Amino acid sequence: MDRQPVQSPPILVIGDVMLDVYATAAHKRPSPEGSGVVLVNSHVAVTRPGGAANVAVNVAHTGTAVRLLGVCGGPVLVTLLAQEPLIQLGLLTADAPICRKVRYQAGGATVVRLDEDPAEDDYVPFHRSLASLLAHALRESGTVVVSDYDKGTLTGDMMALIKTVRPTRVICDPKRVWYDLYAEPNAVVKMNMIEAKRLSRRSKPEDVRSTLLERIAGTLVITDGDKPVWYGTQGTGLVPRPVTRVKPISVVGAGDTAAAVLAVALSSGHPLDHAVELMVAACTAVITQPGTTPLDPDSWRSIYQR
Repeated sequence: MDRQPVQSPPILVIGDVMLDVYATAAHKRPSPEGSGVVLVNSHVAVTRPGGAANVAVNVAHTGTAVRLLGVCGGPVLVTLLAQEPLIQLGLLTADAPICRKVRYQAGGATVVRLDEDPAEDDYVPFHRSLASLLAHALRESGTVVVSDYDKGTLTGDMMALIKTVRPTRVICDPKRVWYDLYAEPNAVVKMNMIEAKRLSRRSKPEDVRSTLLERIAGTLVITDGDKPVWYGTQGTGLVPRPVTRVKPISVVGAGDTAAAVLAVALSSGHPLDHAVELMVAACTAVITQPGTTPLDPDSWRSIYQR
C-alpha cells in the first residue's frame, strides 16, 4: 500500500481535553521527615496535549483532517494544537476550566502524579454551547470519536444527540457507561481490560467479554496490555489478535492512539481485522516512546505501507 488514507469530511473528536505536563528532577532521595521522597531541582521538561486533544493529534499525524470539540482553559494547549495544521479547533476557551495532569519524574520513572481536575459543575456553563457546536459538526462528519475521561465535558444529552444523528460510525473510548449509544450498530466500543471489568461488573476476562458482547450491539474491541486484543461483534463473536511484545517505556496515551487509528482505518474503508492490525502496530510504536507521545507521522507511513 503506497497511499495515505484520505478522509472527507474530517473525523470529529469530542471529549475531555487535557494538558499533560512532565516535570523532571535531577534526582530523588528519601524525605528526612519520613513522609515520602524529595525531588531535587524539579523543572518542567515537556508539555503535551492529552485526552481528547491527544486523540486529535494522533488522527492528524496519520495525514487525516480532524475537528476537535471540547472545553479548554489557558493558552498553552491552544498554542500547542495550533501547530497541527490538520486540526480544526472548536474549543470553548473563555473562562473555561483546564484539566491538567503533572507527572514528576526522576531517573526516567514517574515518582508521583498530580491531577488538577476542575469540579464537574465547572463545565455546566459550557454544555449548551458545546452541544450546539456538536449538532452542527455532526451534520458534516461521517466518523465521530467520543473521548470520555469522566471530567464533565460530555453529557447524556450529547450522547443522545449522537445517537439521533447516527453518523456512519462512532468510536467510543469510555470511562462511563453509555449503553444507549453502545446499543447502536454503528458504535465501535474500544476499551482496555480495566475499563471493561468496571463497565461489565465482572472480574474474569472470559466473563467480561461475554457480558459486554451481550450488551454492545455494534463492535467491541478490548485491549489488555501484552495479552491478545479481542474484537468482533455479536454476529461474529470475539476473536483474539496477538500483539507484538515489546518493553514499554510508557503506556500513557496508548488508548488515545488506539481510538484514533481505529477511526482513521475504518473511515478509510479497511475491514475490522485490518483496522485492529493497524491499531496494534501503532500502539506498539507509541508505548516504546516516553510520556504522552502521539504517533509519529513517519512511523505511521511505515506501518500503513507495510
